[in-house]
Amino acid sequence: MNQGLMDVGPRRQMFIDGRFIAQSDGIALHVHPPALRGPALRGERPWETGYIGHATLIQDGDTLKLWYICHEPGEYGMKRKQREGGKLGVGHFCYATSQDGVRWERPNLGLVSYRGSTENNIITTVKDDVGEVFLDPRAPPHQRYKMLQCLGADKERGGLHIACSPDGLRWTRHPRQLLPFHPDTQNQVLYDPRIDKYVAYLRSWAPLRKVCRVEVQNLLEPWPYDRQAARPADDGIPHIPVNELPHAISYDELDLPETDIYTPAVSLYPWAEDVYVALPSVYYHFDVGQRGITGLIEVQLAVSRDGARFERPNRSRAYIPLGLSGGPEGGSIYMAPGLARLGDEIYHYYVPYATPHELKQGEWVEGWG
Repeated sequence: MNQGLMDVGPRRQMFIDGRFIAQSDGIALHVHPPALRGPALRGERPWETGYIGHATLIQDGDTLKLWYICHEPGEYGMKRKQREGGKLGVGHFCYATSQDGVRWERPNLGLVSYRGSTENNIITTVKDDVGEVFLDPRAPPHQRYKMLQCLGADKERGGLHIACSPDGLRWTRHPRQLLPFHPDTQNQVLYDPRIDKYVAYLRSWAPLRKVCRVEVQNLLEPWPYDRQAARPADDGIPHIPVNELPHAISYDELDLPETDIYTPAVSLYPWAEDVYVALPSVYYHFDVGQRGITGLIEVQLAVSRDGARFERPNRSRAYIPLGLSGGPEGGSIYMAPGLARLGDEIYHYYVPYATPHELKQGEWVEGWG
């Protein structure tokens, strides 16, 4: 074989870095922007008109499935009040399906009574952070769907747990605590066939938000971490502070000061070899006042060949930029993890909010590239 050629085998390859470029002159890699196609699922039912978020997309055969959390008006933000001694707001964990990625149905599941009726798409009420759902190809049928749950900072029952389901609708929480930490917000787990292990992406602090990573062979047994680095909290289970787990997506000297890497939204790209795609929300702080830190959040593209270290190839241009200030997409944007392929197009979804990080009013919007 010619020494200047690389044998890539029969697999499709993607140019996400310089792996296939020995030398170049006047050539640069550019991120192909998605085509934004407008709202796909609005918060229009009574139980979801206050807030929609924390969602996962799964393509299961010919059906696209979406799990999401929603709240009635006035309920979002109650967790903050609970930390101040108030009452925790109750949200709803819901389910929707689509055949074409554009028109979404909310099936009447008959599982939860809402205002005297079970004709709704509510799977359960939610008082804890719920992570992304994923399909586990190694699991028996009754555990085919799995979901990472963050059960708060209570030392007796808190930390990270896994829930299992045969159909994505009826869930049973596994009793073992996986990590004695409270990473908060949208964490995720997936199965990585390249290394034949499960991989979790979690929020950590070092000292601002980053995304850390843990890989395990047995998902239902306690996960490893650097116990020497752990810093216990007096009031319960701590966040993942600094060095308990290695970081996968991080801010660095190329970012603006006071930049957080928020929700990771990592997906394996199954249509090419060794491609991992993350669409983290990058949080730019601009105000520290009585309400704490606030700021704008945009989505950037991050890529990896091994799922362990991600690079953001074009930070000067957001993958999904914010809209005009005061508009429906002018404050913050979060991706729903998961990719779906329909014909020659790849669909994925995001949630925009008119307001910055604090007060949120949102709807589902669809984009694909």
